[in-house]
Amino acid sequence: ATPEHQLSEPRILAIARSSGLDVARLRRDMAAPEIAAKIAANIDLAHKIGITGTPGVIILGPDARTDRLLAGAVPYAALESEIRRARGAQAMVGRSAPLLPPER
Repeated sequence: ATPEHQLSEPRILAIARSSGLDVARLRRDMAAPEIAAKIAANIDLAHKIGITGTPGVIILGPDARTDRLLAGAVPYAALESEIRRARGAQAMVGRSAPLLPPER
């Protein structure tokens, strides 16, 4: 993220405090090398598979050739359509239950 899109530490802590999080633990976690290593590994993996921002959704098909990456926000109908595609059209015939919970 570019600097203008990054949250400052005071803003992060204010959001955490207003959300009822344990701010002392958050401060410890933010300074912990093992947490930084996990975040760096996740960022590296995301870049390797083409995710450059959030949200990013990976829909796994029956094999790697049918896996699908949806980058950015997508409409509910598009997400549901991709899930249906991944599951296979034949398997969905006659299904009446929704694939995803209703939008709020």
